[in-house]
Amino acid sequence: MKTLDLPADLEHDLAALAARTGKPEDELILDALRAFLERAQRPSWWPRSVGMMGDLGIAAADSEDWLLANWRPEEDWGLEMEEDRESGANRDPT
Repeated sequence: MKTLDLPADLEHDLAALAARTGKPEDELILDALRAFLERAQRPSWWPRSVGMMGDLGIAAADSEDWLLANWRPEEDWGLEMEEDRESGANRDPT
C-alpha cells in the first residue's frame, strides 16, 4: 500500500468531487492515475483524439463509405449547410 500526501487545495478539490459524485476518494484517485498512465504510454506524436471513441468496427478501407453514409454534421453539430449559408436560409430574423 502506498500513501500519498496531497497539498491542501487538491485535498479540498478531491473531497468536493467525492461528495458531488458519491464516489470514494481512493476510487477517484485510482481512476485519475489509470487515465494518466494510459495517456503516458501512448506515443508522443499521436494526436490527443486517438482513442477517444470506442472501436466502431470500421476498417480503414471502408471509412470513406461509412462517412458518406453516416456523417451528418448539420445534425450532429447543428451546423448550417453551405447552400443554406449562401441562400440565407436559417438566418436569424432578428
